[in-house]
Amino acid sequence: MWSKRVSIRKWRVVLGTLGVLLLLISGSSDMGKNTCLASSGDDWCCNHYDPGNPYTCCSNTGNCAWWASYMRPDLPNEVWGYQGWPYYNGRCQWCDEARTDGFDVDSNPAPGDIAVIPPSCAYAGSNGHVVYVKSVDGSTIHISGMDWCLHCKYDKIYDLSRPGCTGTQFIHHKASDRVKIVAGRTGRYINHEWISVPYSHAVEGDTGANKFFIFANICSENGGDPSHVDIRNAYTDYFEVRVEEDDQYDGSHTTEDICYVVIAYNASYLTKRGYTAITQESRDQWTFTSYGTTYSSYRPMAANISTEHGGDNCHIDIRAGRSGFDARVEEDLSGDGGHKNERVDWVVWKTNIAPGMQSWYVNGVTEAWTQVAFPNAFTKTPVVIARITTENGGDCAIADIKDITKTGFKVRVEECRPCGDCKHTSGERIDWMAVEPGLLEW
Repeated sequence: MWSKRVSIRKWRVVLGTLGVLLLLISGSSDMGKNTCLASSGDDWCCNHYDPGNPYTCCSNTGNCAWWASYMRPDLPNEVWGYQGWPYYNGRCQWCDEARTDGFDVDSNPAPGDIAVIPPSCAYAGSNGHVVYVKSVDGSTIHISGMDWCLHCKYDKIYDLSRPGCTGTQFIHHKASDRVKIVAGRTGRYINHEWISVPYSHAVEGDTGANKFFIFANICSENGGDPSHVDIRNAYTDYFEVRVEEDDQYDGSHTTEDICYVVIAYNASYLTKRGYTAITQESRDQWTFTSYGTTYSSYRPMAANISTEHGGDNCHIDIRAGRSGFDARVEEDLSGDGGHKNERVDWVVWKTNIAPGMQSWYVNGVTEAWTQVAFPNAFTKTPVVIARITTENGGDCAIADIKDITKTGFKVRVEECRPCGDCKHTSGERIDWMAVEPGLLEW
């Protein structure tokens, strides 16, 4: 399996720094016009975090090369080409470097590619431009990108049939590098703004065919206001996420760590999984989903909303049993309970999945923090996914997690605000899964 290299070609970084100084002195008209440069690498860029990224963020004002490296963790952690420019002396440096490193490069775009746009195209500067491809529609591509010293992350539509743009090349994922199940943690940098988070490894599947499943939750407790995780635009190599507070609060939230698990359509493990579409007219409406089998004893599970079609603040409510589960989209107390169509991903956890997944449930959890001990200690701090899977108390509530260690974590039931005394005395069952970050199946 691939991973980012930790070595950086220092001579290229030195040349990149000199190049930046020369451009600043000369006042080049291409500064800020989709030009990508390297100097010293920046871990942070426009509220996104990528430790070891070899490209600069131009004092936090953007760089297309930084964004390309961030969105594609499989790219080598080194500066590609002279000064990191996509094009130099009429040659596509990034294309040449990519081929040398074993990537397929051609003129056929696909979601997840890095598009290398030639200087002859109006979307690029004199040294070319690189962007991430989100989707493809004929000769047009929906992209995300940055501009050198000018624009932080943006989404645009590029028409590559325009004069000068037909020479655009695309750096594909290596087919052998796509995996079937991956788990990860973002680190503490997700707040109330939507952030694009690349998985450590891209998974197999077709985004348009809904052939993969994503599960995520906040796994820290840095901000005191009640909140939950929002997911949208989930692709095979990244998803967008934010921390959404209850409507009673100002919506601004400090940074939290997000745990996630992504499962491909053809994974051999965790075979009891799927998704269901939920549209409801009132708070009292529940939708039943069958597992397709009845277990002899209860199995822990998880479900979450993986779209953002309705604007109201909401999360998923679950009542799980041995043969399936009831679910509803529970809006914040300020909502009317009716909600547009949302996709809900679900999975039944197993305990015998390599490498070392553990899962179970704990009963009687209230508003007080409850310590959960793992049956076996992990060698590194794990990813933890936890869900309330009963509806013993009528008040709106979610599961809170904090203090994840190699031996356990703390969990509680936190009621939505406003609430009376905010005590959830009707204990709930909380299902949980824990696994070390990385590949679970490939």
